[in-house]
Amino acid sequence: MKKLLYTFLAVSIIFATCKKEDDSSSPNGGTNNTSGSILGKWNLTQYNVTSSEGYYTNYPNGKVTTWDTTFSITPPDSDFEIESITWEFFNNGTMEEMMMDFGGGNDTDYYTWTKNGNILVLDTDWVLTINTLTANNLNWTSDQGEDTSLYNPSTGQHSGGDTVYFDRFIGTASWNRISGLSPNTSNARIKQNNIKESPFSSRFINRRKR
Repeated sequence: MKKLLYTFLAVSIIFATCKKEDDSSSPNGGTNNTSGSILGKWNLTQYNVTSSEGYYTNYPNGKVTTWDTTFSITPPDSDFEIESITWEFFNNGTMEEMMMDFGGGNDTDYYTWTKNGNILVLDTDWVLTINTLTANNLNWTSDQGEDTSLYNPSTGQHSGGDTVYFDRFIGTASWNRISGLSPNTSNARIKQNNIKESPFSSRFINRRKR
């Protein structure tokens, strides 16, 4: 989850890119606050998270919340040891996420992406709802719903038990564009069967619990 600022491409290229994506995502040719082009490099400016977990005494009734928190991350953020996070969308359907830590360390992951209207899907299973997408601003919300599992206290495993545990997080991210259309440079860096970590929102939550 970010490094050098790039110069914006010529206005004609940006307009052509926006028009191409608008044609595919807005069949009526209308203009709204999610009709911009997502191609290019974006810098995270703020991430707001609401997270909770707990269990059910008699699923789906008797919900007991044992932990919940609401917090914001505004890179550079020393509390989370995050200097910056960038997402770069390429026109070949791939995206590079780079998270830069204080001290120069970085964590880079790669995703495939598709966009249909205001729905952005990463790797087919991470669904984001775009609230705003303009020439310079991107804002999305991630809410994957409640995740449940059975817990067996005798083994400490989330299987084979009779108690239903849940966890849920909702994240809203705001980004600023720092460069325009990117070339197809990411394919060579994407490895087959690359095992990715959880989305960076989960990583932040894990850091919060430490």
